[in-house]
Amino acid sequence: MLETTLAVPPAPAHDAVAMPALTPQEFLFSALLDGPRPATAIERMAREQHGWSPQVLFKARQCLHVKAIRRGFGPGGCWIWALPDDATDKAIYFHPDEWRSFIAGHQEWPSAAG
Repeated sequence: MLETTLAVPPAPAHDAVAMPALTPQEFLFSALLDGPRPATAIERMAREQHGWSPQVLFKARQCLHVKAIRRGFGPGGCWIWALPDDATDKAIYFHPDEWRSFIAGHQEWPSAAG
């Protein structure tokens, strides 16, 4: 009996797939998907990684309906940002880098007739 196996094509090299840069909304969504985070930390990451100003993040916050929660007052207080409750279900949502990698690595399987 002759057995046939389908060869799975290799995944493209990481450098071979050009990933578009994250939008401010994607960045903010992925930063907050794991839970609430201090606003200063997110603003610092956005500035260091993408060169975005706080005004860019403000517009992204408005689009995503991010909640700003004050924790404490005085020198020890800080603002915490959190996604709305309906946007944090990890069974439904991918991080932007995860779905981009999934789509970029997806290749059509060879047909059985071929």
